[in-house]
Amino acid sequence: MILTFLAPSTRHPVGGNMMVYEFATAMADRGHEVRFYHHELFGGDAVTSLDDISWYTFRTPFDHHFVGEEGIDPDQIPPADVFFGYSRLVEENPHVGQPVCWIQGYRMYPDDREAENFHKPCPKICIASWLVDVAIEHGVPPKQLVHISNALDHDRHRVTRPIDGRPDRVLFCHNEHPRKGAALGLDVLSELHERRPDVEIVAFGSRAPATPLPDWIDFHESPPQDVLVDELYNGAAVFLWTSEVEGFGLPALEAMACGAALVTTDNGGSQDYAFQGETALVADYPDGAALLAHVEALLDDPEERVRLARRGQALAATFSWAAAGEKLERFLVDYLADPTGYGRPG
Repeated sequence: MILTFLAPSTRHPVGGNMMVYEFATAMADRGHEVRFYHHELFGGDAVTSLDDISWYTFRTPFDHHFVGEEGIDPDQIPPADVFFGYSRLVEENPHVGQPVCWIQGYRMYPDDREAENFHKPCPKICIASWLVDVAIEHGVPPKQLVHISNALDHDRHRVTRPIDGRPDRVLFCHNEHPRKGAALGLDVLSELHERRPDVEIVAFGSRAPATPLPDWIDFHESPPQDVLVDELYNGAAVFLWTSEVEGFGLPALEAMACGAALVTTDNGGSQDYAFQGETALVADYPDGAALLAHVEALLDDPEERVRLARRGQALAATFSWAAAGEKLERFLVDYLADPTGYGRPG
C-alpha cells in the first residue's frame, strides 16, 4: 500500500506526535510505501527538517516533507491508497487516498474541536479502548471505530537495572497542561517529602515548570532518551502518574516496561494496563491521600513493590509495534476492499 501521513510536528516532545511517527514507522517496517507531511501544531514553530525533531529518532527511513506557512499544495501530493488525516483537502482531492483519522484523547482540547473529530465521515483509529466507548457515546457508528493500541519500542524501553534492590526513589512526569494533574502530583510529593525526607524524588518534563520546583525535587528537562530510560525509569522504584485524563498515558507504560512500579489515577487510558493490585496501584482523581498511601505502601513493602513491578513489566512487553502494525494493516486491507462499509465512497 501507499500511505500518506499528514500530522503536526514540534521541536519539543509530544506524545501524540510520537505515536503517529511510530505508526508510520510500523507500516514502513511492513514494507509499505510511507510519505510523511509535517505541519505546525496550533501556531507553533513549524519544523523544517528532521534536525528540528531531535527528540525522536526514526529507526526506519521513509519520505519526509515539511509544510511551510504557505500550506500544503494538494497537486504536489502524489496519489496514495490511504491518507491519514481528514480535511476539505481529502474531499476535493480524492487522489490523495481514502481518509483515516485518529482519536488520541478526550477532554484535552476545546469541545467543538473534539466533537468535529468524532464526526468526520471516515473511519477512526482509537489508541485506547476507553476512547471507543467515548466515541460511541458521541454517536459515532461502531463500524467506523477500530481500537489499535499505542505500543512501545522494546529496544528502547527495557529493564537495564535489577528491579529488586532499587533505592527508595519516586519518579514523576511533570506537565503543566491543566488535565495532567501536576498540582495534584506536587501535593502528593510534598506530603511524601515531609513524612519521608530520605525518599529521593525525581521529576522530568519536556519543558521547565513556569514556577520553579522545590529544591528537593531533582528535575530533568527534556532528558535524552538514554538518560530517560537508563537513569530515570530504571532508577525509580515507583512511578507516580496523577493525570485527570489521559488518551493513553505513554510515560506510565514506558516506566512499567523499565521495571518501575506504577501508582496512577484512573484516568481513562490507564485502564488498558493499570489493573489494581495486579500491575499497578490505582486511585480515583483527585484523591491525593489514596495516591500517597499507595506510594508509601510500596516503599514499605519491597517484596510487593517488586511483585507489582514485574507483573507490570511483563504486561508492558505485550504492547509491541509489530503487533500494532499488523492490526493496522489488516484494518486498512478491509477498509480499501469495502470503503462503503465505513461511510466512504468506493
